[in-house]
Amino acid sequence: MRNRSVILFLFFSLTLFLARCRLDQPLISDAFLPAVSELSLPDTVYLQSTDSNVVSVQAADPQGLADIHLVRLLIQPLDGREILYSDTLKDDGSGADIIPDDGVFTTLVSGELIDSLAGTYGYWIFAVDNSGNHSDTLSGSFEAVDALANQRPRLFDSVSPDSILFADLDQFRATVVVSDGNGQADIDSVWLDFYPAGSGNSIYRALMNDAGINGDEKAADSVFTYGGELAGKVTSGGAYKLRFQAVDQAGARSLPLVRDLTIITVEGPPTLSDLSAPDTVSRSTTGPFLLAVRGDDPSGLSDITKVYFQVTQPDGSSSQGNPFPMYDDGSHGDLQALDGIWSIMVSISTQNNLGRYRFDYLAEDRSGAVSDTLTHYITVVE
Repeated sequence: MRNRSVILFLFFSLTLFLARCRLDQPLISDAFLPAVSELSLPDTVYLQSTDSNVVSVQAADPQGLADIHLVRLLIQPLDGREILYSDTLKDDGSGADIIPDDGVFTTLVSGELIDSLAGTYGYWIFAVDNSGNHSDTLSGSFEAVDALANQRPRLFDSVSPDSILFADLDQFRATVVVSDGNGQADIDSVWLDFYPAGSGNSIYRALMNDAGINGDEKAADSVFTYGGELAGKVTSGGAYKLRFQAVDQAGARSLPLVRDLTIITVEGPPTLSDLSAPDTVSRSTTGPFLLAVRGDDPSGLSDITKVYFQVTQPDGSSSQGNPFPMYDDGSHGDLQALDGIWSIMVSISTQNNLGRYRFDYLAEDRSGAVSDTLTHYITVVE
């Protein structure tokens, strides 16, 4: 167990230690003190299990995370034994910690940390900043029992690309090998989460499968696969952390596996092509008609923020409704959402002037880049 220290002292020393943390420092406004919250620690530690238990806590500081010097876990048996166990939680992406510098500090607790001795243990977690100021303390207790727990799943050999073009996200594929000491039938689900670098929040959670579908090559071979479409789910390029984790039928979670992924965007404006529009319409007999155009972008369809057209009337004046939006969401006459074809259903009436109308189609992306103009003329006749 990393950074383990065992300190012998009188039983009441822990209480004195925690009290002294507050007494020894001057009165300081809570606006300057570190804080800990969202503690996760198991209720039971199984001494015969080879699995370690993940302990995590959210730490914050008004001066920023860099001002947190350490986050400490203290454990003491509640049966009168004069011993204190200590460990330091980390936020550096090592061990069980997933994302470095996201404010979630993590360590592993197993029977080894408490010398494999059964009993009831109290625990205390607090943070200390660079000035020696201590946060409030989170505390509780857990049972250490001399038994073998349900064996949680284990992950091996995760495979995913180190980098991928944003435009190729629909070709993304990732696999991981999963085993369970209680049998493969005990595996309930395997998940893949996408975390932007430096963030503790997953922007997309994907269910992996071992059923021989959606990119999985062979059913029931313990290799779980995600081969789904990412376009529209991961919407920007940059650095990401991929987090694999399995859950068994009892709800026990594997230790996560984490891999890096860089999504590469290519600079350039969107483009328009394959325009579908009539050349001539009758204001007295033509019913609603569809205008449709294909949009594309070097950074993927999700980088396009809008497609629209502007109308110039036969007398050279601009239409009062300019610009007119087009849609790729299955509405307003669009046949299929998110297929890269923007559409709108248009109607004319006897109120429309006769003559030749100019339609200028444009697309714009997230950076503000605008496509070249795609121009088409429609003549309105009686």
